[in-house]
Amino acid sequence: MKKCFTVTVARPTEQINKAIELLVKPGIYKGCEMFYPYDVSEEVYNTYSKNIEKFTKFDDFEIVMHLPYGTKNNPATYNNLDVTMKRLKDAIDYAAKYNAVRVTLHPGHVDSGMTRDEAFELSIKNAQILCDYAAKYNIVVMIENMVHEDELCLTIAEMKKYLESVNRNNLGITLDCGHYHASHQTVEPAHDLVEYVNAFKDKLSHLHLHDNHGIKDEHLKIGLGTIDFKRYFDALREVNFDGLYGSEVLFNDYEELLNTSDKIDEFHK
Repeated sequence: MKKCFTVTVARPTEQINKAIELLVKPGIYKGCEMFYPYDVSEEVYNTYSKNIEKFTKFDDFEIVMHLPYGTKNNPATYNNLDVTMKRLKDAIDYAAKYNAVRVTLHPGHVDSGMTRDEAFELSIKNAQILCDYAAKYNIVVMIENMVHEDELCLTIAEMKKYLESVNRNNLGITLDCGHYHASHQTVEPAHDLVEYVNAFKDKLSHLHLHDNHGIKDEHLKIGLGTIDFKRYFDALREVNFDGLYGSEVLFNDYEELLNTSDKIDEFHK
């Protein structure tokens, strides 16, 4: 099992250095998920890039990227779509600089003036474009399941249809257990992570791990919510999942992720 932590643009250099000393050098964590530093000053861009470069010095350490997301980066709307697609492609270029072989993509949300079907079809078209663009770097584009009712890929059925429609070889899934546990679904059965793992055992590429109480996306530390991580991890083991177990818990300092690592080990026995 390979554990992973996030490295956001907001993290100061001293924390990055601490993460390397506490988490990477001892081999506790084997990967990090970075973010594309856009809409920042040149100084912030350069500092973040230098910090990410530090992780490339370690053998058996994987860097993945979370592509830009949110209202300003919605591939399911025509609003500012040219800007969005250019930014997403720029982010893939950035990921390739650090030898990232996997990137996470939010499929987007339904904007006003569009139906869900229209947004779904547009997102599929743009995901195909991004997969084709990433293919020149041998990068896999991983679609993340979402949580809010106006977002795409909430259910197993919708994710299946999405993947089948995109139909690219370099396509996978980032399974966010917190998103699925709290997703605003209207179909049954809902929120069974074991069912999700079994449905996509050949497409699971990356995990986002955090906890909640099944009502909203809280990003709690593992064990503080109601997700059955023991059952979830058992299912992952049974399908021989070999991607990164990426922590997305909220934390103030990287030292706290030592406890997260212990919790993952506890449930992964």
